[in-house]
Amino acid sequence: MKHTLNTIAILTATIISSHAATITMDTASFVSDSESTNIPKGSGVVSIGTYNAFPVLGASPTNSEVTDSYFELSLGTFDSPLVSDGFFRFDLDVPISNFFNNKDIFVVLGNGTTVQDSTDLLVWQPTSNADGNVFIEDNPIGGPGSIVLNNDNGNVLLGSFDSDANTFRMASLATVPEPSSMALSSLALLALAGRRSRK
Repeated sequence: MKHTLNTIAILTATIISSHAATITMDTASFVSDSESTNIPKGSGVVSIGTYNAFPVLGASPTNSEVTDSYFELSLGTFDSPLVSDGFFRFDLDVPISNFFNNKDIFVVLGNGTTVQDSTDLLVWQPTSNADGNVFIEDNPIGGPGSIVLNNDNGNVLLGSFDSDANTFRMASLATVPEPSSMALSSLALLALAGRRSRK
C-alpha cells in the first residue's frame, strides 16, 4: 500500500511539474546569414530554449561557447509558404517543466540543420510578445501565444539588426583548430625556437 501511495505521489508531482504549450514562432523581419544572404525556405534552424546562466557572448564566439549551456526546448526551420526567404512561421509544441521557472527564454537561429552544426548564429532574447505576455517568472514563455522576432520586443545577444533593411544578421562563429592542425603548429613553433637557439 505504501509503495502504491509513493508511486501515485511521484506521478502527481510529474504531472504538476511538467506541461506543454503550443507557441507560434514568427518573424516580422528578414533573417540573413553573416554574408547577408537571406536564409532559404526549408533550411536553417529556428530553436527556442534557455541557458543555465545568462549568456555573455563576444563578437565572434565558437559554436561550443554559444551552445554548451543552451538547453533546447523545440526547433523548426525557415519554412513559410506565404512569404519569401528569410522568414519563418510555424507552431511548436514546447515542453515546459519547473526546471524553466524564472529562467529567460532565448531564440537561437542558425544556418545549419541544428544549432550545434551551424557556422552562423543569431541569439535573441524575447522580452514580450504580441499577446501581451511577459517572458519572466512562473512560465518562462508567458503562456501559450506567439513569439514574434522583431527589434521592438527583444534583445540581440549575438548578431545584429539592420533597421534600414529590416534584417537580422547572424554572426559568423570562430572556428576551433583541429587537433592535427594544432599539432603541426606546435611542431613549427618548436622548430623555429630550436633554430633561434642555435644562432
